Amino acid sequence: MARNMNVETQLAVIEHELDQTGAVIKRIDHAIEKITDVTADIGKMLAVHDQRLDRGEKATSDIFELLEKRRNEMNEDIREIHSRITTTTRELSTEIGNLQTCFLSGIEELKREIREDQKFHNEKQRTLEDRIAQLEKWRYMLVGAGIVGGLVLNKLLTIMDITIR
Repeated sequence: MARNMNVETQLAVIEHELDQTGAVIKRIDHAIEKITDVTADIGKMLAVHDQRLDRGEKATSDIFELLEKRRNEMNEDIREIHSRITTTTRELSTEIGNLQTCFLSGIEELKREIREDQKFHNEKQRTLEDRIAQLEKWRYMLVGAGIVGGLVLNKLLTIMDITIR
């Protein structure tokens, strides 16, 4: 009987442990269900995050492609501007050279005309100086002749005075 009791106690302990194990199993089943739900939600979140990452990578890739395209366009524009500047510089240098040649030939022409005018005016001045010199000679001759004439007239008058007296 003691053994019987012992068996009954053991049976009661086992039943009690079985009930507790059942409760633990129910809790584990409940936890497994929650973990399954959480895992499914995590899977959905991961799928959403993967989509976002894919979209982000595609956007980044598109941005890099666009940046590369813009960089190439900018390099082309810079080459075009450099070419235009070089061409314009070359054209301006040619035009400046042509203008310089034109100015120098104009200056030479003006110098030549000034020399010709100077020769003309120098010749006119010499001609006028010669005429003035001739007129001065005539004037001195006339003054000399007048003086001589006055002296002669004075002598004649003196002689006439003497003879008339």
